[in-house]
Amino acid sequence: MTERPETEFLGLRGLINRAKADKNEERALEHAKRADQLKPGTEWVLKELLELYLKARHYDDAEMILNRMARGKAANGEKVARLHAVIGYERALSKLKAGNREGAKTLILAAHNRDPGFVPASVLTISFMEAGRKREKVIADAWRRSPHPDIAAAVQALIPNETPKDWYARATKRFAAIQPDHRETALVLARASIGASEWGQARKFLNQAAQADPSSSIYRLLADLDEKANADAVAARNWILKSADAPQDPLWICGSCGRQETSWSAHCPSCDSFDAFTWRKADRGADLQAVLEPEVVEEITASV
Repeated sequence: MTERPETEFLGLRGLINRAKADKNEERALEHAKRADQLKPGTEWVLKELLELYLKARHYDDAEMILNRMARGKAANGEKVARLHAVIGYERALSKLKAGNREGAKTLILAAHNRDPGFVPASVLTISFMEAGRKREKVIADAWRRSPHPDIAAAVQALIPNETPKDWYARATKRFAAIQPDHRETALVLARASIGASEWGQARKFLNQAAQADPSSSIYRLLADLDEKANADAVAARNWILKSADAPQDPLWICGSCGRQETSWSAHCPSCDSFDAFTWRKADRGADLQAVLEPEVVEEITASV
C-alpha cells in the first residue's frame, strides 16, 4: 500500500494509529509527517501532528501546526487562544532556561494577551514587566479573570522588603477595587491585615470568605488571628479542630486522572494529559474537557 502516493496516504492513517497503540509516538510522528508531505493541510493529519508534537514537548513545532490549523474566525476562538497561550508559556520557559530573557518576555506577553485568565502566564508576565500603567493593566486583567494566590504573591514580590502595613495598603488598593467580593480577594487581604496587625479588618475578611466559600485555610487563619490578636489558645484550638473537617482548599487538579498538585504544569505527571489541570476544590466535580478533544478541532476548522 505504501508503493504509490495515493495508496500510501491511505495506509498512513492506520500506521499512525498502530504506532500510537504501541506507544511508539516517535514512529507515529514520522508517519504523520510523511502524510503531511503527501497531502499538506489535511485536517486529520494536522490534528495528529499537533497532538504528537505536544506529547513530545516540541512546542515550536506545535505552534507552527496550530497556526496552520487555525485561520480566519477560528483563530480567535477561546479554546484556540488558550492553546496558543499554553504553548507560548512553555516556549517562554524554554527561552528563559536558555538564558534568552528578551525572547522569553516577548513570548510570555503574547501568551498573556491571548488568555489573560491563564494564571501561570499572568504570574510570569507580571514578573517581567517594568513598573507603570501597562503592568498595572496586566495585574488588573489577571485578577479580574482569575483571582489566584500565585498572582497575589507575584504582585507582592514586586516590592522587596516591603513593610506589612505597606503591603496591606497596596493589596487593598490593588485587589479590592477589582474583585471585592471574591474569596481570593478576602483571603489575600486577611493575610495582609494579620501581618499588619489590623485585627478587626482581618476578622471581617475571614468571616466574608467563610460565609461565601469555607475551607480549611480560612479556619487556620482564624486560629492564627485569635492567637495573635487575643492570645486565646482555646479559640485557636477550636478553629484548628474545625479546619480538619472543613472542605479542602483549591488545588490544581487533573481533569483526566484526578491528580492533585500545588503548581500547574502543562502535562499531568501521572497520565500525561495536556493542559488538564484546573484550579478547584477536590470535592467538586470536574468540568474540564481536554483541550484537544473533538470540539476544539471543530472550532479550529469550522471557519477554515
